[in-house]
Amino acid sequence: MRASDLLPPLLLLLACGTVFRKTDVYGAFLRGAERGLRLLPTMAGAVIPLVAILGMLLASGFPALLEGLLGPLFSSLGLSPGLLPVVLLRPLSGSAALSAASELLRAEGPLSVSSRIALAVLAAGETTFYVAGLYLAGRKTRFLPAMLLSSLLGDFAALLLSFLLILHFFQNSP
Repeated sequence: MRASDLLPPLLLLLACGTVFRKTDVYGAFLRGAERGLRLLPTMAGAVIPLVAILGMLLASGFPALLEGLLGPLFSSLGLSPGLLPVVLLRPLSGSAALSAASELLRAEGPLSVSSRIALAVLAAGETTFYVAGLYLAGRKTRFLPAMLLSSLLGDFAALLLSFLLILHFFQNSP
């Protein structure tokens, strides 16, 4: 059974549930949309500076500097230096990391160890700074450093497990 086969019965079940509970679905939809639109300026105030900072970071040449510093380490592990941008960009921007991964896939093919690690990093990692900016927009919290630290540790754990598992299972693959 495919997941798409579950959607029609699920929608029918939801429709029956709203009829039996006498829920005003359209009114609930409108209230939710209104609350979402009220939140939009707060979210935009957090996302726009993050996008600007990311653009400045990428334009500054900082990723190239890190590639130069960490590239020999990756090469010594038998990995492509093209994997480094994926690893560095994933906590900052999902689309930039996806673009870097597609360049790596184009250059090395989908079956290389570096490409497989890049795809695992894309799937397992999180855009930590974007999510933090979005969820904490307009909130005064003293937990931001702890939240960022725990999120970055989770990103590092996902990265490390991606490396170890792919190297273990696919090191001798074509």
